[in-house]
Amino acid sequence: DWSSDVCSSDLLNYSEIGARIARRRRQLGMKQFEVEEKADISYKYLSNIERGISIPSLEVLMRLAEVLKTTPD
Repeated sequence: DWSSDVCSSDLLNYSEIGARIARRRRQLGMKQFEVEEKADISYKYLSNIERGISIPSLEVLMRLAEVLKTTPD
């Protein structure tokens, strides 16, 4: 649910995707390092995704969705 309605002229709004990921993580009461460990992503990568600095691959988005118990749409 955190990546729906974030398309603008066929371009993804990665800041909005990151904000939705952060919101879902907080809803679950998880720390960034916990999500990074479970999704097998490097230290601080989640922080960069959440702030719209890093653009995650589809594979990373799928792993994050699984850890956050949601869907990538």
